[in-house]
Amino acid sequence: MLQLIRSPYKTDSICPPINLLALAGYVEPYHPVTITDFVLPLIRGELNLDAAGILRMAQIVLDNPAPVLGFTAMCGSYAAALRIAQECRRLDPGRLIVFGGPHAGFVDRETLESFDFVDVIVSGEGEQTLLDLLNAYAAGDSLHHVPGVTFRDGASIIRNPPRNVIDELDSLPFPAYHLIDNVDAYYENSTDRFLEIEAGRGCPFKCKFCSTSLFFSRKYRVKAPEKLIEEMKWLKEHWNISSFGLIHDNLTVNKAKIFDLCDAFLNSGESFTWYCSSRTDTINKEMMVRMKEAGCRGIFFGVETGSQEMQKNIGKRLKLQSAAQTFRDLMEVGIEATGSFIIGFPDEQLSDLEDTLSMAIELRMIGIRDIQFHPLSALPGTDLLDELEETLIFHPHLLSFQDITSVIDITETEMEWIEKHRKIFSNFYAVPPKNYPLDLVYQTRGCYFYLAHYRPRTLYMIKKLAGISNLSLIGMLVEALPAGYENWTEPQLLKSLADVVEKLPEFCRLFIRDILSYETVFTSVVESTDGANGWGRYKGPKPLYDDDEFILKPVRTLNLNYDILSAIHELERLETTLLPEKPHNLAVVFESEESQLRTLEIDDLTSEIIRRCEDGLSFHECLKQFAWENPYLQNEQDRKDWIGQMYQHFLSARLVIAKAV
Repeated sequence: MLQLIRSPYKTDSICPPINLLALAGYVEPYHPVTITDFVLPLIRGELNLDAAGILRMAQIVLDNPAPVLGFTAMCGSYAAALRIAQECRRLDPGRLIVFGGPHAGFVDRETLESFDFVDVIVSGEGEQTLLDLLNAYAAGDSLHHVPGVTFRDGASIIRNPPRNVIDELDSLPFPAYHLIDNVDAYYENSTDRFLEIEAGRGCPFKCKFCSTSLFFSRKYRVKAPEKLIEEMKWLKEHWNISSFGLIHDNLTVNKAKIFDLCDAFLNSGESFTWYCSSRTDTINKEMMVRMKEAGCRGIFFGVETGSQEMQKNIGKRLKLQSAAQTFRDLMEVGIEATGSFIIGFPDEQLSDLEDTLSMAIELRMIGIRDIQFHPLSALPGTDLLDELEETLIFHPHLLSFQDITSVIDITETEMEWIEKHRKIFSNFYAVPPKNYPLDLVYQTRGCYFYLAHYRPRTLYMIKKLAGISNLSLIGMLVEALPAGYENWTEPQLLKSLADVVEKLPEFCRLFIRDILSYETVFTSVVESTDGANGWGRYKGPKPLYDDDEFILKPVRTLNLNYDILSAIHELERLETTLLPEKPHNLAVVFESEESQLRTLEIDDLTSEIIRRCEDGLSFHECLKQFAWENPYLQNEQDRKDWIGQMYQHFLSARLVIAKAV
């Protein structure tokens, strides 16, 4: 009866389509359901979005005889979903084509008016609406009595009254996980198996730029802890997954429910780890401690702006001083944090943007794992779009750069639709700031998104010691970079920052150069990758196992002119002091058990041994080489004793591990 289709988009974190599985679980007791997921074959390179690829996807859809085709799409992949649906209608006009999800629901009438191959749009929470629609279709009845749908009635477009949200989420059945034939395909290239599952719905706040809170009618609801744990146990047993993202726009609104959830996790006998989203003003240290005990490892926060005036302007209304303390508390408790910021609000002044950049860098100083910068998008369903629709700016080069739209490749067909239908595809348009050039938004995103993550201490020191503002630094970086900002690469960004450091005043240049060298070595030891929702996970290089009794851990050394470790500790307190010179060596070590980096001061000999290992020698061969070069070791026994002493030295410094027998 129903085929649910996830339209193709690019992502670094591929998970099964939990939203479609949830809908299928609700409908399947009454009507047959299948799932078709085009994300996986797109990521694998088995399909693409050219005309031949779209035709192939339509053929895959139509190979299934289900008469009702239900498409879901994010804002960035909406055009791709429409192209597949259009091809399905051309090849088989008899199928009923239904669209759903937040994007479709907010542009329901506009979509039906512009794309005659779409028959019905489901708005709001879709479970009961979709079931009622299928019941009516199966019986040959009209859709006039189905709340929550917009549909065609001859030449007219009818929008029925909205459906109330589901008060009791516990009444919903399990997602239809059995419809995924090969779950291992989603985790072929992953070192850990992670899945997002729905913990609840509805954020009661009224941010002007957010569409999802309105989609769920701003009514906060959470599922019973027992139901969540039952689902997680099933996934652990059948899919070998014990790490979860608890999907909820703002899970921590209700303190009592969070404590109930944590108690249930602690009493379950399971060792789940989990992540969630929150606001800095709906969580306190007491909650953090309990959440950490119950397995919480990371929380995503939308801070949006570091300007108190702009907090009021955009309807977020966070108290920034309290927000900063929330992040400090998280670091003390040991929960990873992501802080997300939006740049380019229409009324934002340059001073507001400077405050946002400063806050983001300061959060990195106190230790939060990840910072995100997103150019503002006027999404369908937001107050922001209602205010700014006529002022939006379209330019093709933004399509490859605007991060909320870069999940698909833009073809000529998409380009034509995007330019013609401003409201339907508003997320592909730029919001022009009133007080500074739009290019500054993209220049900021183009350089600070990377540098704030990988070189934050250098950025902070340039401002604090050299007295150069973030915006002035961006101007200097842009001058050192190639023209344009669409294709800046990581090597270009790092070189431009190094060039800027070399032009700093003499009194602080060498000190900041040492900070930059430290951060460069620090990030070379491991690769930091984004997990779900931007949570970072360290992935250490695997050591080569040979005949050594001991194996050198992943480690790098650097030769410095200043006591950078003391400077780093000061930076965690947002203190900056130009320290006296102190030439010394540091080692940066990746501890694989804890997935953490450790830094320690080492002597010249230890530093040189590590450097030779970096050049390709095994640890044992390196020690043998040094032993033969040492003129004070006169015979084989002396050399053997010296090598044994060096083993003990490296063991005591925790730079090596014993090889498993």
